Amino acid sequence: MAARDRLRILVRRPATTEPYTSYGSGRGSPRPPSPIRAQHAARLRAEAQQAERDAAQRRAAAATETGVTAAGEGMYVTFEGWPGFDLELNTLDPLSQAPELIAVTERGDGEDRVQFATVFIPLGGLSYFFQRLDQYAAENTRSGKPRHANMIERIAALRIANLPAPERL
Repeated sequence: MAARDRLRILVRRPATTEPYTSYGSGRGSPRPPSPIRAQHAARLRAEAQQAERDAAQRRAAAATETGVTAAGEGMYVTFEGWPGFDLELNTLDPLSQAPELIAVTERGDGEDRVQFATVFIPLGGLSYFFQRLDQYAAENTRSGKPRHANMIERIAALRIANLPAPERL
């Protein structure tokens, strides 16, 4: 057997405890400063309801002008992030729910960079977002933070998407 001639660490005084300090940024990218919960949730809810009304008006106008009704009922909504912060994209495209992430674009550079996510929301699919907005405004997690804060606090605004018209042949 080999000789055991390695150095050892000997602690000659009793151990003490110190408070834990995390130097990591946590999961995901950093979040913007927390807005006033109730006001932010109410503003996003009003913007979502306005987008729903705009989509209904566009569908009705398209049906009147062309005489053709849409094959699928729903709308495209653009979520705008805060400058310098990323949207939580996996919450905008949940696998078990109806909304579907279609496209992600960015404008600007560095701290002025703003991320935009276009999401298709089928008719009645806004309830997914309304539920999260209500929980964000009124409920806390076990650790005392607002529920769905990582999703909601990253959204600066939302509106009906302006999709480019298809090119004609």
